[in-house]
Amino acid sequence: LSGYPEQARARIGQALAIGRESPQSIRYAITLYFAAMLHHYLGEVEEVRLRAEEIKSLSTAYGFAYYLAAALMFEGWALAAHGKVAEGADQLRQGLEMRKASGHRLFLPYELGLLAEACVMGQDAAGGLGVLQEALAVADRTGERVWQAELLRLQAELLAVQGAPAVEIEANCLQAIGVARHQMARSLELRAGITLARRWQAA
Repeated sequence: LSGYPEQARARIGQALAIGRESPQSIRYAITLYFAAMLHHYLGEVEEVRLRAEEIKSLSTAYGFAYYLAAALMFEGWALAAHGKVAEGADQLRQGLEMRKASGHRLFLPYELGLLAEACVMGQDAAGGLGVLQEALAVADRTGERVWQAELLRLQAELLAVQGAPAVEIEANCLQAIGVARHQMARSLELRAGITLARRWQAA
């Protein structure tokens, strides 16, 4: 998120190599989860799908229910990115329900963001904005704001789908840029800036 994707690739590669030495460990499931997050952020759909398969296999074998839910969500996102948006969104919702049932809330804003992104793909403004409202509320409640800038950017995208006034869309983009800049998350700042530039170009 600081703007060094190749360093992130190198680090996750090292972590996966260590994790494969004890493939039955929950630590390996955690590492696969972060690998899927990285590939998702980089838009590497097939890599996300492959990591999801690994997480699902490991979690099924060793009863890691928390990470089985994550596998379903990453698979759902990959399906949506491959054009099977309705199927992918349904799977994302299934994974989110499993996650919530476990009682865990760590990374929930991020995972709700995956569903919101699928809603952007499917041009489902109403559904996506509702998901983002929940995600931002969870972030406010828990203080987990690592993905807040991206949630705000996605909100701008969905407001555009909805046909909201340009000033409202722009305000979301500017807020996303401000949050990312405060967090020194340069790649999130760039994404929000690109979204804003596209809105200006379309106006």
